[in-house]
Amino acid sequence: MKISCNKIILENVIITDSSMEKSDATYEESVKISKAAEKRHRKIQGKKERIFNKCNGKCCFCGMRLQMENPNEKDYMTLDHITAKCKGGTSRDENLQALCWTCNELKNQLDNDTFIDAVIRAGRYLYFQRLFGKIRNACKRICLL
Repeated sequence: MKISCNKIILENVIITDSSMEKSDATYEESVKISKAAEKRHRKIQGKKERIFNKCNGKCCFCGMRLQMENPNEKDYMTLDHITAKCKGGTSRDENLQALCWTCNELKNQLDNDTFIDAVIRAGRYLYFQRLFGKIRNACKRICLL
């Protein structure tokens, strides 16, 4: 971190006093940052397209047909780490999969096996809850007759 006359530079981000005029250095830094951001965006887009093709355009969990154009829709493709980065996973193509927004939100930081086990347990719970609900309703009808 460098501090000099109303200007603070923190890891390529420049914060200036609002009363100062923009200097050429500030403008050049912002152009460098925007070019780096554009390069990163192109790299991520290429990676998304490779993963989209690897998964045949479908969510790896629920099988929903995904699209890459409108990020505000539930069927928008998201990149998911099979092994979460916080658990030592990488951002290489082998560790990435395409998921719909809903599956990605539900999976959170779980690995695939843990997530699938949780879904199966939840499915069994819902199945038995419905089954017991039907049994309870049938008992009520029998008691009312």
